[in-house]
Amino acid sequence: MSPETEPTDRAVLLLQRTRQLLLDCREVAEQLGVSPPAEERSAIAAERIAYGGQVAALEEGLVTAL
Repeated sequence: MSPETEPTDRAVLLLQRTRQLLLDCREVAEQLGVSPPAEERSAIAAERIAYGGQVAALEEGLVTAL
């Protein structure tokens, strides 16, 4: 993006990228929510849950920004 680009064009691009990031977050959240295998170690399960919380917080922030 060049410095000469209109501010409105830059704003539209930013909103498009933010929307795409939101969609990516939702996809990752779905994947993290899939039932883990019964033999999943507790440390891995805890990490998956923590990542799920982080993705949910990021998604909430993106929704607020949009």
